[in-house]
Amino acid sequence: MGICPRCGSWVDEGDVCRSCGGVREVEYDEYDEYDEGDEEVCDDPYVDLEAIRYSADEKLESAMFEKRANHNLKEAMRLVNSAIDEIGSYGELNDLKQWALSLKSEIKGEMEDVAADKRYEGILKRKGRDKLVHMCGYDRMFNSNDLVFRLVKEKSGFINVCYGDMKIGYVSENWGHEICYSSVSELTNLPKVSYAKYFCRYPGRYNYVPDSGWVILELLDDYSPRKYWTEINKEIKLNIDDDLLKKRETEARKKVRQLITINQHSKKDLITIVGTSFQKQVQFKEGMKLKLVKEPDNSYDKDAIAVYVGSDKVGYVANSNETNFSKSSMASELKNLPKISHARYLTDYFDYHIAKLKWE
Repeated sequence: MGICPRCGSWVDEGDVCRSCGGVREVEYDEYDEYDEGDEEVCDDPYVDLEAIRYSADEKLESAMFEKRANHNLKEAMRLVNSAIDEIGSYGELNDLKQWALSLKSEIKGEMEDVAADKRYEGILKRKGRDKLVHMCGYDRMFNSNDLVFRLVKEKSGFINVCYGDMKIGYVSENWGHEICYSSVSELTNLPKVSYAKYFCRYPGRYNYVPDSGWVILELLDDYSPRKYWTEINKEIKLNIDDDLLKKRETEARKKVRQLITINQHSKKDLITIVGTSFQKQVQFKEGMKLKLVKEPDNSYDKDAIAVYVGSDKVGYVANSNETNFSKSSMASELKNLPKISHARYLTDYFDYHIAKLKWE
């Protein structure tokens, strides 16, 4: 199949053009090469299915990029719909159509999740983040407004969530959702024993626990212990996996201790070490001595500061919002740091390696 030299219509080699009556006399182009014995995929000589497949495939690949890399769901949906329209009802392109419909379903689900997140964030904003906390560590879904919980604060700052005498979870830190609820480190004025009721289950598009979400509690100011223990006698059965809860609680306690340690220092005294996987591997330990060396001739970053353990380079000081922990300084903010200085390793808070400058 090729182009008629008179009117530009698609026509087979040597055949008479149905549009103008001319005969195609040119060679096949790059889309028309096929071996003898290949089956025609479509009886309609005016349709180039390979060109359609190529175009639709490009649009679907672009849609996946927009969905995963740019998080632009509207553009991704537009590209998928365009590809589906282009594929049409050609049976020979059913495999491509199934992929397009599957991708469309995924994008639609994510768009619904985003819409739900926005609705819930609006509800949480109106209530006020100082009145809300996030409970985690549980092993079931709480969805009843009748449930009231007891919050027990420890000296370390860790806050347990109890139902009756049974510990069912703990108040979590604020993992990037500052607009939603207060974190443990912000509840310094909370009494040793306080009360909170179930407020909602925030869907949380970025919460990857299946069939779950963030359980949000509302702090109660005027709630008496007598009323609590009267209502608790309703005997609501709670199925808690004790081993799972203890494991999660141990991890959470460690993170709270680490955060308390970090909060004891000012931002200008702390740095985040990155790039450890690209340098010589080292097992960081609390109190480990580190040497910092500025690299003004670094072709990638003129503010680069290399981190050494002994004579081995083990990483760099973080210098971007994506890699730097918010409570530490970036390399570009350490203009007054000498060309060669020192630090001590402080802690590994989640995926962040935190060190303290100017150790004695």
